[in-house]
Amino acid sequence: MREKFKAGDKVDFVNDAGILFRGFRVKARDKEHENQKRYFLEGSDTPWYSFKEENLYPAGTYVPKNMDITLKNGKIAKFLYYDENYNKIFSAIDTDGFPFNMVYVDGIMHSYSLYGEPSFPLKESCQPVVK
Repeated sequence: MREKFKAGDKVDFVNDAGILFRGFRVKARDKEHENQKRYFLEGSDTPWYSFKEENLYPAGTYVPKNMDITLKNGKIAKFLYYDENYNKIFSAIDTDGFPFNMVYVDGIMHSYSLYGEPSFPLKESCQPVVK
């Protein structure tokens, strides 16, 4: 099994939510996980924890995927961030030209409350185009 990284390589880590963490160096391969390539990283807050190879990229090479969504009204909902519950938060422009935030939960776009929670399902024209 050929290893993608070796000790000393500079890498960036992208967690499963797509958040990028920069500035690590490979310390060693984790030999305890023979069926899965994992590495220990220098500079990590958790030096005892190994990271999956699929989440590591040579430093400076990671290109995030576009997570924007086209709505049925033809507008684009721009991905902003994941909230504490890993819901996707988007920004869009309403019909009067004002920006507002929305949250995508279980395949339905909702308004996003001031308390950081999904409020009400948005009207059909503000739902994502299903491909």
